[in-house]
Amino acid sequence: MRITCSGILLVMISAIIAGCGGDDRPPIGFVTGTIVNDGTPVVGSTIEFFPSDGRPSMGITDENGKYTLYYAVGEPGARIGVHKVLLSAGQSAPKEDDSAAPRKPMPRPKKGKQLLTLSENTEVKAGDNEINFDVATLN
Repeated sequence: MRITCSGILLVMISAIIAGCGGDDRPPIGFVTGTIVNDGTPVVGSTIEFFPSDGRPSMGITDENGKYTLYYAVGEPGARIGVHKVLLSAGQSAPKEDDSAAPRKPMPRPKKGKQLLTLSENTEVKAGDNEINFDVATLN
């Protein structure tokens, strides 16, 4: 009886150490970048990276147009591979010297679409990725 209990305990400890069920998360790369509209930061927009299969990653631009992608809550990154990149409509930030000036609107999506397509084939690699976009080049 003593050997059986020890054997079961050893199997249970091995399963816990091994992860018992494994990690279903695919390999991901860390992705940051900046989104500008004709050189001016795009503020408060949502950027989404959609892989050909699997969960998309998402980020939100700050007051400088910078974003960090998240694969899941509290888990930065995006699946390694090729992605379609979409951006919600937002506004360009005013420049420091003319902060009272109205914000320049970002080009709006074509009628019936909620998002701008920034890229059809952006690649995320293992490790750190800096991926920047200029919305003005889409016109």
